[in-house]
Amino acid sequence: MTDAALSRQASRLRFDDPALETRFRADHDERSLRQWRIAAGLGAAAVIAIGIFYDINSASSARVESFGRFGLVLPWFALMFAFTFWHRQRPHLQLVGALCCTGAVSFYFLTQCFAVATQMRLTYSLTVSLFSLNSQFLVAVAVAVPLITRAVAVTLFATTALSYVFIRAAYPAAARDFLLHQTILQQVATVGLISLVLIAVTWARERLQRLSFAQQEQLAAMNAELARLNAEKNEFMAIAAHDLRAPLASVGGAAEQLAPRASDPALARGLALIADQTRRMLALVNDYLGAHAAESGQLPVRLAPLELGQIARDAAQRHAATAAAKRQRLELGGADAGVRIAADATLLAQVVDNFVTNALKFSPAGATIRLEIQTADGHPRARLAVIDQGPGIAADEQAKLFRKFGRASTRPTGGESSHGLGLAVAKRLAEASGGNVGCDSETGRGATFWVELPRSA
Repeated sequence: MTDAALSRQASRLRFDDPALETRFRADHDERSLRQWRIAAGLGAAAVIAIGIFYDINSASSARVESFGRFGLVLPWFALMFAFTFWHRQRPHLQLVGALCCTGAVSFYFLTQCFAVATQMRLTYSLTVSLFSLNSQFLVAVAVAVPLITRAVAVTLFATTALSYVFIRAAYPAAARDFLLHQTILQQVATVGLISLVLIAVTWARERLQRLSFAQQEQLAAMNAELARLNAEKNEFMAIAAHDLRAPLASVGGAAEQLAPRASDPALARGLALIADQTRRMLALVNDYLGAHAAESGQLPVRLAPLELGQIARDAAQRHAATAAAKRQRLELGGADAGVRIAADATLLAQVVDNFVTNALKFSPAGATIRLEIQTADGHPRARLAVIDQGPGIAADEQAKLFRKFGRASTRPTGGESSHGLGLAVAKRLAEASGGNVGCDSETGRGATFWVELPRSA
């Protein structure tokens, strides 16, 4: 729906889409009913307070005040409040609001007629009393504003005009009495003006509410569509990555086996290149699979007591060949082998492998990468830290390292690829095991990546 079409429909106070109109009406009515109940309680309290004030200060009109307050105004408040709890409240509230307007104006003009018939002139106290009652009735009518303003305002205006015509026709003396005529005309004009203001204000109010509601609906629909597209994207990536992993592993394994047997040096270099590139692609596919599993909540987690020292030794063994190819050395250190943690062995191995792989990538040839177990007496968690001798990471770049596709400005020393997914996946895998990850680094002084997990008894 375009903005222009939405604005036109909001100005008409009706949506072309029946479903949207129904949802708006249900939401609008629910909010309005809550406002109605609050206004009814406040209005009743105000009527009682005003009545007590005039009972004290205008004893001569106490009978009129008491009758109007307890005989008409408060019962209307009570009825309107009670109808808000009826399961078919809207039609009944419209009826009650219309009756409230009719009763209010009729009672007001009946008191005017009483004054014409008995005194032919309004006394000051009776004028004040009638104005007070009229104000109280307008408050009662205003309670109906949240749901039925237009119906109330139109009824109020029509009843006021008809009552004025009736008094002029039934009591010609009222037209000859200037003070009485002016008083009646002033009250009619006041009520009519209030009615018109109510119509204008609530039209503008509902128009804005409709615009806001429609925009929220559009935003919710767009969010739902984005969520659907994202789910389809994740499903496609998972299927594609899964279908790619098996052939990539086969191609890479075959190239690695054939390369040493090739008699032609050019062929051997080509096979080695194929093996290297398939390893890179396979690592990327595995990272995509890990990221998808972590984001979709489909990551299987099997917590078990593990020896942290053994985790470090296994990681060093897995990466020994890669380190040797760059003339680097992997070193173990830190606490003894008795440190045990609770984690998923497979997920923790992926986290540590990611840290070690990055350390080897960004450290120069001949560097030493240290795998260190860090503990503190009485502390319920233990760390496995991977300390490299790379260029370090600036403080302003460390915050984005564990975000998807977040990378530092440094580059691998051996031309290795870096796609920015590994650390984000490592963070999610560690959190799935109940742990957390972090980085400590200074520019030019290497980096320490660590995973912290709860200790096991």
